Amino acid sequence: MLKEDSWTHSISSFWEQTNILSNLRENEKDVLLNYFHGWEENIHSFKFSSPEVTIMSMDHFEDKTSLVLIPLIASTGVITPKILFPEITTKNPLLQQLKVIPGISCSLSKRKFLAQLHEVGGVFYCLPRKILSLLKKSFSTLDEQELLLSNILMMLFFSGAKNIVWHLKVGKASFLKTHQNANNFMKSISSICSLLRVNLSYILTDGDQLSGRAFGSSLELAESIHVLKGKGPFDLIKLILEIGAEMLVLSQRVANKPEAMILLKNSILNGKALEKLEEIISAQNGNHRIVKHDNMLLLEKKTIKIPSLKDGYIHHLNLEKIKKLKKKLEHIDNTSGFYLLKKNGDHVHQGEALAEVLINSKIDIAWLPKNIWNCFVISKEPPGFFPLIIERIVKMPRF
Repeated sequence: MLKEDSWTHSISSFWEQTNILSNLRENEKDVLLNYFHGWEENIHSFKFSSPEVTIMSMDHFEDKTSLVLIPLIASTGVITPKILFPEITTKNPLLQQLKVIPGISCSLSKRKFLAQLHEVGGVFYCLPRKILSLLKKSFSTLDEQELLLSNILMMLFFSGAKNIVWHLKVGKASFLKTHQNANNFMKSISSICSLLRVNLSYILTDGDQLSGRAFGSSLELAESIHVLKGKGPFDLIKLILEIGAEMLVLSQRVANKPEAMILLKNSILNGKALEKLEEIISAQNGNHRIVKHDNMLLLEKKTIKIPSLKDGYIHHLNLEKIKKLKKKLEHIDNTSGFYLLKKNGDHVHQGEALAEVLINSKIDIAWLPKNIWNCFVISKEPPGFFPLIIERIVKMPRF
């Protein structure tokens, strides 16, 4: 019998109202709900000795923040779980990055999940295949909005965290095209979080701007490691610090943003954040040497620089073309990718490199230049300035 104030009861009631479980046989429903109930008994009854928080995003193209934030926040003494859903929606970009690490496993038992949170403080977790299969079957008839809300509900439930920071991208190339779309989405999420008694904060960023310069799972992993070493692109470091500060304040690890910034910067500079990533990878049976020797990710690659055809300013980047190029390169070779050497507002001379592609030396590259040129819109005049971070919103339910 499910307690009326339990998370599992709330989820079961939500599913009954939306008829989500109608695709499952009775025995399949029992398997799913029993797994949820067992998870709640193990995870939600566990009393963490430290504050906890997690980061969520809904970008199926790139996730440049989670691989940095989980070890960074965990290195400050805040428990930070990250739940991955690889099969219900499109390919999870974070999971694709993690798969590059030799030996790593994200399919953990409940006991292992809890032990790692207690001993290490951070974890990357995937649900068992059997449960994923049942969820995928039950969600098969949902529309896009219902599917999104159901996935979010699952991530909230399995993380067990009482504090959630949502990184939302708003723009033409994002799922949330307008501020009105974002407001409607936040309203739905806020009602779910209120039901589950979860504190919530949003960081809204311009979805028509890209953070970082690397595209392709191997290159994105290497870029994340560089950020934890105190290097990496300035815009990505700034975004990481902004979201990370919000996570520390929301979890009440610190009292305010300036304190959070100092703590995060110190954790990077003294090497604790990088050590924490090694610790997480090692705990999940991965080869942690890849952190200290990230050049291993880029071995045996041919490097091709694509020059600009004219002088001018980068007016904007064609994100749809970038997405397609990344997908095409990873389909050919999942360790290939490219760096954008020029981004919005940058000046470029004719013949100067726009991008650098790293690809298997045996692959024909005649098609590459045109595909790269299509990613850039170059104008004679510089574009206007648009901030990457648009807004911060905090919603704290009253319990």
